[in-house]
Formats: sequence, C-alpha cells, structure tokens
Amino acid sequence: MEIAEGPLESPRCVLRGGPRDWNEGCPVHERWARARSAFAAELAATTFAELAEIDRRLQRGEVRWRSPLHLEAVERNGVRD
Repeated sequence: MEIAEGPLESPRCVLRGGPRDWNEGCPVHERWARARSAFAAELAATTFAELAEIDRRLQRGEVRWRSPLHLEAVERNGVRD
C-alpha cells in the first residue's frame, strides 16, 4: 500500500493542520498512532494474491460486501446498490 499511496504516517497534525510534532502532541496523536498501527497490521496480513482473488470474484458477481463496516461506509458516502 505504501509503495502505491505513500507512507501511512501523515506529516501533518490532524487537529492543528501544521507539521506534526510527536514531542508536543495533541489530543488525537495517541489514537491516530493506534489506528495507524492497526491499519498497517491489517494490510500486512493481506497478500496481493488475496486481493486479486477477491477482485476476480467481485467482477464475476460471486461475492458482494455486506459487512457492517462496508454498509456503514456505503451509507456515509451516499452510495447505493
């Protein structure tokens, strides 16, 4: 993922918008670090072969996402089937 999209770490503070300073911190830093770590672990546990197989199955209509997280994202983004 990082090869295609760049580092998972953001150089900017989520709340203050300026350069992130881990020494100073802000209310979001600890949570952001935990979320980034969980995201990186999830990506590390996934292979390109798995993603390619899921994509093939989606293209053939053999699988559709219906997990609570997917449905929440669909609703949040206004996308409908």
